[in-house]
Amino acid sequence: MQDEPIYFLCRSGVRSRAAAIVMTEAGYKNYFNVANSFEGPLDEHCHRGTLGGWKHQGLPWRQS
Repeated sequence: MQDEPIYFLCRSGVRSRAAAIVMTEAGYKNYFNVANSFEGPLDEHCHRGTLGGWKHQGLPWRQS
């Protein structure tokens, strides 16, 4: 399992980045943070989802 790529994704990228760093520091080689995460960075109105991120890019997702 240590060789399988794992991609971390959260709403803003803060938690997923921290998780990827912890796993990398623990010696795992294929753990990555998804850039801009799910909703992307804050825009000029402090809203997410308008500048980037998984959802904004039209990538597949569903809410359960």
